[in-house]
Amino acid sequence: MKGPLKILSAIDIPWYSALAAYALEQARALRDRGHAVTLAAAPGSRSHAAAVEEGFPFFPITDRKRPLTPALVLRLRSFLAREGFDVFCAHTGRTQTLAALCALGRGGRPAIIRSKSDASPSSAGLSSRPVAAFIAASGAVKRSYSGVPEDRISVVPQGIETPEFVPPPAEGPLRVGLLGRLDPVKGHAVLFKAAARLLEKYPGTRFICAGKDANLTRGELFALAEDLGIAASVEFPGQVPDPFAFINSCHIGVVASTGSEAVSRALLEWMACGRPAAAAAVGGIPEMLGAEWLFPPENAARLAELLDPLLADPSLRESAGRANRKAAAEKFSRGLFAGLTEQVFLSAVKA
Repeated sequence: MKGPLKILSAIDIPWYSALAAYALEQARALRDRGHAVTLAAAPGSRSHAAAVEEGFPFFPITDRKRPLTPALVLRLRSFLAREGFDVFCAHTGRTQTLAALCALGRGGRPAIIRSKSDASPSSAGLSSRPVAAFIAASGAVKRSYSGVPEDRISVVPQGIETPEFVPPPAEGPLRVGLLGRLDPVKGHAVLFKAAARLLEKYPGTRFICAGKDANLTRGELFALAEDLGIAASVEFPGQVPDPFAFINSCHIGVVASTGSEAVSRALLEWMACGRPAAAAAVGGIPEMLGAEWLFPPENAARLAELLDPLLADPSLRESAGRANRKAAAEKFSRGLFAGLTEQVFLSAVKA
């Protein structure tokens, strides 16, 4: 096909997550390549807000908490036909089903692409039959598929625009940060147990956990910190409006998740900012970070061992941060992400 593609990108989750971040970054990358992208999302969702803020055309759909209805299918089928879309990109299983329902009787137009960047298992079903191509955001995501031939799944790692480098704070205590919602799966308890070990040797260190209350509250985590005797050394600033500003206020990053992390947006942001990081070897994280900085999930003792030399040696923090920033710029650049994504979309339409 010659000329730019006309793409509908459907994201039905109401909250912001690594999945939404991947989907929005994909939409930006394709638009930067000259393609026309419309976002289909739930009104009031983060994806809807991004459409308004960034000037994407918008089509309203219900979020994943509500069932698909014939009225929505008919309304979307009419919109697809009227606007002449080349591609329907579905970012969740529910929107894949919606795409398949809209495709009934339409002779393969628009081409359906399933883009997956979350950890939930997937299997081939009726809704996967009309899918022209599958995108997995990591090798871990690709391995989560069952019943889909490997040659139909393209791995396209997430992309990021490397921000201007900001040196870590020169004054004050060393700051170790964890960026993620307050949820048991994010491993705050693992970090706190490691902190209890480290504070005996580095008593001035601060451990900062930024993120909104989810399945844990700041009060519950503070109580855990009190039980471990580290309450005076932890901070909970809540959800931060600018992740890069938070990261730049820290010296070291930690991703302590006990599971999930099919795509770790937080780790990529730590890397892009040039900060050293220690991370649990779950999901797609081993594809991103050197093995020397990985620890087994829930192993607080090993996490403490990784953080110890970083707290002790500023030159090691600098070199590890520099290596992370280089990897982010080379392996996860927005340009590489855009090119790989565009190849999949163009091939799907040609097929």
